[in-house]
Amino acid sequence: MQRQKTDGLEHEILALEMRFWDAVQSRDSETAASLSDDPCIVVGSHGVGEIGHETFSQLMKQDKWTIAGYTLKDVHVRQISEDVVAVAYTVEEEGRLEGKDLKLKAYDCSVWKKVGDRWICVVHTETPHGDPLGAH
Repeated sequence: MQRQKTDGLEHEILALEMRFWDAVQSRDSETAASLSDDPCIVVGSHGVGEIGHETFSQLMKQDKWTIAGYTLKDVHVRQISEDVVAVAYTVEEEGRLEGKDLKLKAYDCSVWKKVGDRWICVVHTETPHGDPLGAH
């Protein structure tokens, strides 16, 4: 993983983000849910929505998409307020989609909010790499 120099909070948030990725990779829905708001706002190529813990757990049980590995690059962490932090990065994933090997590059952003003594992800976005308008 490539990243910029981080202070304590940046390191903590990045560690939480990676813990979430590790949970998704290992299909540990309990850990993934514990790191997410209920529901969490999600934005991606399929649109905008909210996913609660129960729905997320059901999605993780499906074999449609499995992650064999991932790499985070170009990580940016910004503290918005005392209890809100955003993290954005490039992610390269390797896995299987509906039985076929696939490599995916995307740009992700998560917003973490401190609730009590722990951080939870309240918003997550993923934008696939590419220029659908052909501008570049």
